[in-house]
Amino acid sequence: MKKVFVITVLASVSILSSCGGGASGEDVQNAFDEMMVDMEDEVEVEEEILFASVDGHFTIDFFGETPIDNPQTVPTVLGDIEMHTFMYEKSVTEVFMVTYNDYPSEMVNESENVDDLLQGAKNGGLTNLGISSVDTEEEIEMNTHPGLFFTGNNGQYYVTYEIYLVNNRLYQIAILRDGSYASDEDIETFIGSFMLTDQEEEEEEEEEEEEDEE
Repeated sequence: MKKVFVITVLASVSILSSCGGGASGEDVQNAFDEMMVDMEDEVEVEEEILFASVDGHFTIDFFGETPIDNPQTVPTVLGDIEMHTFMYEKSVTEVFMVTYNDYPSEMVNESENVDDLLQGAKNGGLTNLGISSVDTEEEIEMNTHPGLFFTGNNGQYYVTYEIYLVNNRLYQIAILRDGSYASDEDIETFIGSFMLTDQEEEEEEEEEEEEDEE
């Protein structure tokens, strides 16, 4: 969009310059300056549409909306796990969701196979959503952190899903739709915009502080 806007600015300046006796050099410069200000404002608006979770250490595009935050404590055999869920209903048939939770560190450290943790998370997510059939599945990663992308349905609800294990934190990003899978555009806008922020840097700083104290 920025490129298109710049082209529009240049075209407008060209039109002003080509009008015989119409616009002076000062007029052209003023018009150009006004358009550049408009462009900067537009770019700032685009940057502000991302939703940022400070505690969750991620950003994502909820289509410019603020999702509902629904934290809850889930009892497990390993103890209570706090789960944070951010949800936005774009329509009565389409829901966008980001969930994260922290596993006990010893559980991740003692796991012989990270794939088992990811598969368990995948199966748990599908079961909770009532999804019985997996249509596609592939291994992915983000910043070297392992993950899975998969889609599935139960004949009525269709889910497009990504999960990542970042140290001992599990992220789940999903689109649940009634009747068919989400469009490529919605997948790119929502799931494609998910980014990790400063979690790793903070953890490294904490580790360095602990080492200094020892």
